Amino acid sequence: FKESGLTINGVINSPTVFKNTNDSPTAFQVQNAAGTSLFTVDTTNLTITLGPASATPTILVLGNKNTSGDPSCAEGGIYYNSISKQVRVCANSAWDTYVNSSGWVSSADETWTYASADAPPFTFTVPGDLTGKYYPGQRIKLTQTTPKYFIITASSYSSPNTTVTVYGGTDYTLANATISANYYSGIKAPAGFPLNPTKWTVEFIDTASQTQASPVSGTWYNIGTSTLAIPIGVWRVSYSVVMEQDISGAVTPDFFTTLSTANNSESDLSMSYRYSAGTTTTTWVETPMSRERILTLAAKTSYYLNGKVLSASTGILFRGDNGTTIIRAVSAYL
Repeated sequence: FKESGLTINGVINSPTVFKNTNDSPTAFQVQNAAGTSLFTVDTTNLTITLGPASATPTILVLGNKNTSGDPSCAEGGIYYNSISKQVRVCANSAWDTYVNSSGWVSSADETWTYASADAPPFTFTVPGDLTGKYYPGQRIKLTQTTPKYFIITASSYSSPNTTVTVYGGTDYTLANATISANYYSGIKAPAGFPLNPTKWTVEFIDTASQTQASPVSGTWYNIGTSTLAIPIGVWRVSYSVVMEQDISGAVTPDFFTTLSTANNSESDLSMSYRYSAGTTTTTWVETPMSRERILTLAAKTSYYLNGKVLSASTGILFRGDNGTTIIRAVSAYL
C-alpha cells in the first residue's frame, strides 16, 4: 500500500507483512485518536521512533519478569526484573545489569544476613553461589538505620551461602541487625561513597621514645611493642620511624629496621632498612628510616616494627618523640 490510511477489522492471517512501494520517513505509524503518532517506522533512515518530542513523551515499558533469575539470553535482548529492580541486557551470550548514573546496582531480590565481626573486617552471607557477582574491590551500600558503605575484600562459597567479607574503614561497622536497601557497585566512585584515603586506613602511631636496653648484636627486637593488625585485602603498607643507636667508645654504627609478621625476626627483606656509618666516638646516632610496598593478605595479619644492631650498643630506640613512629596500611582498592 502507498502512504494512506488503512483500517483493519477482523482476523488477520499470520504472517502479515506491511511493505511500502517506496521507502519513507513515515512508512508505518500507530496513532492515537487525535492523530498523534505514538510509533513511527522510518524505512528511509532505518529508525523506529516512539512519539514526538513532548513534555509527556511516549514511554516504552519493557517486559517485566516478576520472579528471580534471568530468562534465556537472546543477543541484544533487554527486560526489567521487578524482583531485583534491575534492567537486564543480554550481550555476548550473558545477561548483565544496566548501571544507572549513581553507579549503584540494587540487590533487593537478595537477603543479606550479618555473619561475624573481626573488626575492622565484617562478614555477611547471601544465599547461593554469588562469588562471580561479589568480588574484592567492589563497593557496598546498605542500611542499618542509616546508610553504610563498605569495600569487599573477599568472597567465598560454602553451600548453601556465599560469605562476603567487607571493610568499613574508620566510619562504618556492620551490626548484628537487619540489612536493608542493599546495593553493590563495580565503579570507583558511586554516589555517596567516601573516597578520602584516611577513611580507609588502619595505622599504629606512637609519639613516645621506646627503648631496648643492652641489645644483643644480630637479634631482632619489637621495640615498644610497635605492631599493627592489617585486615584481609590488598593494602599499601608503609612505616616510618626515627631509630637511634646508643654507643660507648669508638664504634661503627650499624642498625636495621624491618616490618615483619613476627616480633623477633625479619620476614620480608623488601621492608627492611639498614643504616651504617663510619666509626664514631659520639654517644648516639639516629636517622629516619622508612619502607613501603603493596601487600595482599588472605587473612587478618599482625605486622611488627622491629629493630636490631650489628655493632656494640648500650641501647636502641624508636624515637617517636623526635618523629612520630607510624605503621600505616591504606586500602589499595581506592
